[in-house]
Amino acid sequence: MSRKWRRTLLTYPLLRKNGTVSSPSEPSAYTLADAGKQLGVTAQRVSQMLSSGELTGPQYPQQRVPKNAVRVWKWSLDQELARRRSTPPPRHSRRQQPDPGADQEYLAQWWSRREARVNAAAHELKVAADLARQHASDERRKARQLMSKLARLTIQQAELIERLKDDLAVESERTEQIIDAYSDALTQLLAPDFGPPP
Repeated sequence: MSRKWRRTLLTYPLLRKNGTVSSPSEPSAYTLADAGKQLGVTAQRVSQMLSSGELTGPQYPQQRVPKNAVRVWKWSLDQELARRRSTPPPRHSRRQQPDPGADQEYLAQWWSRREARVNAAAHELKVAADLARQHASDERRKARQLMSKLARLTIQQAELIERLKDDLAVESERTEQIIDAYSDALTQLLAPDFGPPP
């Protein structure tokens, strides 16, 4: 599409329903930016209004709408402007006198909600404290069991060491006796034999 035809499309985007072309001063559809200027909102807000159905516009078969394409029908925009003009702006009512009963009821509800939150938080803290206390008790019990096992192992190790020392002393004494016996036997065997006395 040429740039000239695109500019013409912005001015004369589509035919009217009766087949006539809108006049140059009155386009039949607007871009998002132009529609936003008419409504006094941003182009993003106009796009949201199209998505929600507050405004209507041409449908494009392409998945991606061409840049600067017309998106809002003029009659849809005119209806929105008319609706806004017909809706009176909110009036600021005169300041009413405070109602003590309503204030008390509000305070009572607020205090009730606050008390409920405090109670819920206290309950959660209590549960967390109980769990922490139980965990600490379990850890202390496991520590005592490990220390008891370690003490028993230490005693058993000490007894085993003493028993090994005793066995080693007995074996050492026995070895010395055997060596002394062999030494005496060798001494007798190696002694000179001078024969019987005359």
